[in-house]
Amino acid sequence: MATEAALPSGPPAITKDPRFVAGRTLVQSGQAKNGGIEIFATLVEETTVAHGNASLETATCYYEYGNALFRAMTASSEVEEGEAEEKQEDSKKAAVAAEAAEKRLKEGPPSVNKSDASGS
Repeated sequence: MATEAALPSGPPAITKDPRFVAGRTLVQSGQAKNGGIEIFATLVEETTVAHGNASLETATCYYEYGNALFRAMTASSEVEEGEAEEKQEDSKKAAVAAEAAEKRLKEGPPSVNKSDASGS
């Protein structure tokens, strides 16, 4: 008869680590790049050494590490999309201004009505 390992009750103990909590707070507030990724990378290394690669503790850290990376990349792509839209709007404005300037050049200087120039 093989004995089965007892499954832990409740969340993994690593979730109570202050670094884990701080990392989750950073990631959830959109600041994964400001320390969240590094915190979870460190926790993955530490839990792998302490509990092994196949432990629930390590799996939890790997998950949060991946989540931090994903959120950081998603935030970066949203910023890049916003910058691309701004550049596109600027290009449209520049094209309209160039078109108006070209039209003015073709028309030549505005003609002055002689009756307006004499002050009558």
